[in-house]
Amino acid sequence: NPDPTETEIRYGLAGNLCRCTGYDKIVRAVQAAAAAINES
Repeated sequence: NPDPTETEIRYGLAGNLCRCTGYDKIVRAVQAAAAAINES
């Protein structure tokens, strides 16, 4: 997905991360990576 929403990112990571924290930095990193890919 070249432009994932925060909900899509969290859904995609749900089975790989525990829910004890929000993982906001990981979500932001995925969004930044998608943006960088779209720019190139």
